[in-house]
Formats: sequence, structure tokens, C-alpha cells
Amino acid sequence: MKKYGRVMAVMAATASLSAGMAFASFAEGEQLGWVYGDEGWHYYDEGGVLASNEWRKNGDNWFWLDENGLMAVDTIVEDEGYYYYVNDEGAMVKNCWVQRTNEDPEDNEAVENWYYFQNNGRAYVAGENGTSFKIINGQKYAFDEEGKMLYGFVGADSELLIGDYEWKDAKYYCGADNDGALQTGWIVVDVADDRDPDDTGVFTYYFYAAASGKLVKDDQKLINGERYSFDECGVMESEWVKTTDSELDGSVATISQYKYYNYEDMGNRVSGWFYAVPGEAMDKENHDAEVEKWFYADGSGNVMYSCFKTINGKKYAFGENGEMLTGLQAIEVDFDDSKKIVKHHELDGDSDLLAYARRDENYENFNFRNTCLYYFGDSEEENGAMRLGKQKVHIDGVDYDYFFAQSGTYTGMGYGNEFLNSDYAGYEDTYVYGKSEMYVDGKKIKAVEGEKYQVFTAKGQLVGPGERKEGNFLISQSGSISKNRKNVQDANGIYYCTDEYGRVTRSSNEKCTEHDKDHEH
Repeated sequence: MKKYGRVMAVMAATASLSAGMAFASFAEGEQLGWVYGDEGWHYYDEGGVLASNEWRKNGDNWFWLDENGLMAVDTIVEDEGYYYYVNDEGAMVKNCWVQRTNEDPEDNEAVENWYYFQNNGRAYVAGENGTSFKIINGQKYAFDEEGKMLYGFVGADSELLIGDYEWKDAKYYCGADNDGALQTGWIVVDVADDRDPDDTGVFTYYFYAAASGKLVKDDQKLINGERYSFDECGVMESEWVKTTDSELDGSVATISQYKYYNYEDMGNRVSGWFYAVPGEAMDKENHDAEVEKWFYADGSGNVMYSCFKTINGKKYAFGENGEMLTGLQAIEVDFDDSKKIVKHHELDGDSDLLAYARRDENYENFNFRNTCLYYFGDSEEENGAMRLGKQKVHIDGVDYDYFFAQSGTYTGMGYGNEFLNSDYAGYEDTYVYGKSEMYVDGKKIKAVEGEKYQVFTAKGQLVGPGERKEGNFLISQSGSISKNRKNVQDANGIYYCTDEYGRVTRSSNEKCTEHDKDHEH
């Protein structure tokens, strides 16, 4: 605001007062009217009594006589609870700003104070019912009980909140000490903060004041089409923000209680995909390690968690902390809600594969019981979308062949389990797929490299030495079911014959001489 120009204009307008007063004075010795002495101007009334503690008018201007009868100059005058200012010529000023040196400033207090004097010469002062504002040249200003313009953070009762941490109780923000206009909209201020004992100091914070000037506190607000959140002190919150409380005191926080707002210099609530470090309350390990993960929030800012969700035509899975799942995942799906994930564990090593195969109920504190396999690519760079059909899965430097259902209720689930199987050539619940391959929990069954051929049951279990092989399936080390074969020899010298489905009809150390392709012989 252009306060300095207004003060100078008033001073120029009153520069001629001394001449006017000299004209109104009486001859020396008469002691009537205005009299100039060694200390300055005095006024004597008709009875010759020296006027004091009162106003006297000369021309168009009023002048104050102090307790000693001396005309006051360049000072604040208090009269019957009102405050006035007389300039260098002693004239009461009106309709202008006046800047005065703060004679005894407190810590953090401005060294200059601003006042505004109305048409009647009185300074604006604080109201009796909380902080009130006066409109001056289109801007709103607040003043304390002595007429000093308030600035910076202001409380509900015309308090100037200048202590290091007093800003937390502010209701308004009125700009710097040489401004003072009530601020609305976005406000960026550096403040000292001690709320986090592990992270104290001076911080740059964003605040938002409504059209009324009140700071938004402990609330969420829609601003220019974006949603923002503000804490109990009015600071714009960023990143993970807890928006709902736990149902029970002491209960563990979950991702459902949080929404994600952009970085501290943006702060808008995020929807859609975002890449962020997990919140400390849900995933302390990755939070402390600053490992970023992919998350997805709907249009209301609700972060997806423990569920499958189709996004732009692709299906994704999200863990209990909201992170997008990647890799080969053992997942238990809710029996009553096929979109809900009860638990999950990524298989990223040989020990994981073995633990899953035996359905270990306490592997790394995880129970593999009731889980099935799904695959979401090898890394986040491959975007985490659910993989369908035949896939190469890389684990510990080894490529494995998998097959995942491409449609139906169990889309994405590894083929070959109690949910996904087939009736095949008289067998019930076989894990043969497409007549030429067999899968167990999505993994393609193959003879061990070097064995050439091995025999497996209809559910992919290896038939060991000494066990009856007839009726089971002969599979090569490439994973093909060997159909209509005669005298196929494995690495151990055993000869096999198979029928049109690849089932063993004969196994012997001797070659077959009386071959029957359809029956055991």
C-alpha cells in the first residue's frame, strides 16, 4: 500500500500553519490567544488562562495543548480514550496513514508502527467484539487498542502474534509490517515450527485464506478445481495425509485412512497414478529406505488397496499398503468378493517357489495356504499390469514358462489348480492344457534337463522310480506331452510307449515288440 505518499501530502498541506498562527496571535505581554514562547506555542483564553489538555482551533486546523499548555508537535495524542496525531506544525491530521517509530519494540516486533487517522482525526482502533477490519482505499486493515496497524499473523481478538510459535493460533494474515492489508487466497510465509521435536527450525509453509480473510484450518478445501488439505494450524498438508481417524483408540493405522497430496510446493490432492515413498504408518521399512512405489487413487482421492482394479482396460493388483503389485504373486482372493485381496506374497527366489509348492503355512511369517499365482511383470518399468496367457517369468536368473488364464472368473490365475483344470481323456481334474502341455499353478511341467523324458500324474506330480508309470503322462524336457510314441528312451535307458493322449501304455528296460498304441501292453 502507498502509505508514504499520503503522509507527505498531509505535511505539505499544513506547511503554512505557522504563518496563520502568527497572524492570529496577540501582541507580546497581552497573554491572549496564541502566544509563541521559548518552548513553542501556547494558548490563553479570554480570561488569560493558559489552555492545557484540550484542543484549540486555528483556521481549519485543530491543535493540541498538552498538560503544560504547550502545543504538541509530531506526536500521538490520547484524548478521552481516542488517539490522534499532530504533525510537525502541530495540526491534527485527517484521512491519512502515519508511520511512527516504535520506541520500545519487543522481540520480533516492527521498529515502525503505522496508524490511520479518520476524517475526524481519530485513529482506527480495535473493536470490542473480536478482530474487525476497516476498508481503506479498497484494502482491509486491522488495528490494536492503541491504533497500531496489525500485521503478519493476527489472532481472533486483535492480537499481534509475533512470538516464534504464536502463528499457530492465528485467525488472519495481514502481510508484512510495512503492508498490513488483510490477505486472501494463497499465502506463503516462513515460520519457526517446533511441533515435530525431531525436525524443528524455520520452514516455508503455504496457507490459504478464504474471501473473509479467515485462514482455513483443520479442513479440506476445493480451490480452482483442486482439493487441498490444511492442518489444525492452517498449514497446507502434503504427501500422505491422514483424513480419518482409527475406529478404536490405539488401533493400527491403515492406508484407508490416508489420501495423498502432492509435494509441499504444490499440495493438491492426487487422483490417478502417482509414484511416492509409502507412508511411515503403513510401511515403515520402505518409508525409511525411501523406496518409491506406484499407487492409484480414484477421483475422490481414495487410494486403492488390497484389491484388483481394471484401469484403462488393464487389470492391476494393489497390496494392503496400497502399493501396486509386481512380479509373481501368491494371492488369496476373498471367497465372497473376487476383487478383494486377502493376502499376498511375491515369489522372487527359488526358496519362495519351493515354499509355495508345499503350501508352507509359516514362510517368512506368511501362510501360503489358499493362495494362487498371478503375474504382473518383472518390474515396475513394465507397468505392473496383469499378464495373461503364456509368459516367461524370470526368477533368480532362470526363465520359467507359465500360463495364466486369459478370461473368465479366474482371469489372470495360473492354470492348473482346483479352480482351473480340465476333464481330459477319461481323467477328472487334469492339469493338461491344450492337449500338449501340462501346468501346475501356472508353471509348465517339464522333464528335468538331462533326463530327456519323465512321467507325471494328471496333476503334475513326478512319478518316481519304482512307481507304476502306466496311465500317467510322458513329458519331454521341453514340456511337450509325448503322444503316439513307441520305444521312446529316457536318459536311464527306460523305453516308453504312449497313446494318443500321451499316457504311458508301456515302460520297460526292453524295447517293445508287440506295440498297441491304445492299450497297456
